[in-house]
Amino acid sequence: MAESFKNTVVNSFIWKFLEQCGAGGAQLIIGIILARLLLPEDYAILIIATVFITLSQIFIDSGFSSALIQKKEITDADTSSVFYISLCVSILLYGVIFLASPFIADIYDEPLLIPVLRVLSLTLLIGVISSMQKVFISRNFQFKKQFIVSIIAALISGIVGIVLAFMGYGVWALVGQQLTSAVLIALTLQILVGWKPKLLFSLTRTKSLFSFGWKLLVSSLIHQMYDSIRNLTIGAFYDKPSLAFYNKGEEYPKFLSSSLDGTVQAVLFPAYAKYQDDKKALKFMLSKALSTNAFITFPAMFGLAAVAEPFVSLLLTDKWLFCVPFLQIFCIYYALQPITSANLAAIKAIGRTDTLLRLEIIKKIIGYSCLICTLPFGVMTVAVGALVSKTLAVLINGYPNTRLLGYTYKEMLKDLCPFILLSAIMAGIVYSIQFLGFSALITLCIQIPVGIIFYFGAAKLLRMKTLDFAVSTVLDYVKSLRK
Repeated sequence: MAESFKNTVVNSFIWKFLEQCGAGGAQLIIGIILARLLLPEDYAILIIATVFITLSQIFIDSGFSSALIQKKEITDADTSSVFYISLCVSILLYGVIFLASPFIADIYDEPLLIPVLRVLSLTLLIGVISSMQKVFISRNFQFKKQFIVSIIAALISGIVGIVLAFMGYGVWALVGQQLTSAVLIALTLQILVGWKPKLLFSLTRTKSLFSFGWKLLVSSLIHQMYDSIRNLTIGAFYDKPSLAFYNKGEEYPKFLSSSLDGTVQAVLFPAYAKYQDDKKALKFMLSKALSTNAFITFPAMFGLAAVAEPFVSLLLTDKWLFCVPFLQIFCIYYALQPITSANLAAIKAIGRTDTLLRLEIIKKIIGYSCLICTLPFGVMTVAVGALVSKTLAVLINGYPNTRLLGYTYKEMLKDLCPFILLSAIMAGIVYSIQFLGFSALITLCIQIPVGIIFYFGAAKLLRMKTLDFAVSTVLDYVKSLRK
């Protein structure tokens, strides 16, 4: 890999990491404040509404964004055509949700869902405005701009949400937060990136992009429908607090995973795409991405599982303690995410979207089977079933790269095993500290530094190459800035 391109990737990684930690951290703190002010029932209403918005967003994108990022050269006709198609689809879907909201509210016996759905779905129209700006940011590795946008949106929308919660608006505080965030992202991206659609439309070029993107559309839809159906089913079969505890237990591991793994993948997909014709380079990048990501993600997830009870008690108050076992299960669930996403990003960069679609179909057959089998036995069993299907998905996602890149399961296990074992030992030590009987605050203050010191100290003593690689990469990048 050329040194200049390596520095570009590292620079992008740093800005993307700052975005995830800065904006994500702000959202996390704001979310904690809102969770202390609002009731689990308020969150349950938003969760149900968000499912329909998220599914609609997949239809709006139609895989076009990934197709534009993956394509070596794009034109104004490409970007403008995609924009107009996305805009038309978003208007259509907004109308569908507007009309369907009374029927959805009847299913969940919650009249408040009608106005919430109709207002929240406005984010579909707003999101189209910023979609193309994000494509240019990814293609050109301009993640510094994304960092600025995310920070501004997170802070201002968070303040809006907190003010509304203090004023007693309940679920509308969460709706106001999301709507404000969508507007701010669209406005600031327009200012910083400045892309505008032109009066161009090419059906031929759109068909070319769709030939790549439609398989991603179906793959994303299958994947998102699985997660959505879990939430919708829990909301329909069990009470709203159960859905809120389940979702809140997933929220923090998911945030941590997106901050760490999401940073790497957002940068690596366009980087992989640059080397899509060099299988040897791709295999090297995949191996390094897996080991480096696992080096950070596994201890973070195992550590969060170990401190779950004092963490929830201190930050969210005892009314949310029922989410602790869900949080611990999803820590293991999302610890596996780096393996899944790294393998899928490599397959996508090569252009094998047909393979991605087949993988999604196989994985979701397994996932739906687990959901159907576990649903009668309670919400906790549903969470365990999700973990089982995730574990099987790791094996399924890794298989294509054993043929496409020659990256075998044995090599993958060799890259991952040291971090799994070391993280598990660290988590056991950290978890045992809570038996000393201290308050939640003191327990956390002891657990966190003990976990960090043990993990990185042990990595240094064991002379883990990934630690040296991460340190040397950052040092090389700092040196390049001084030249």
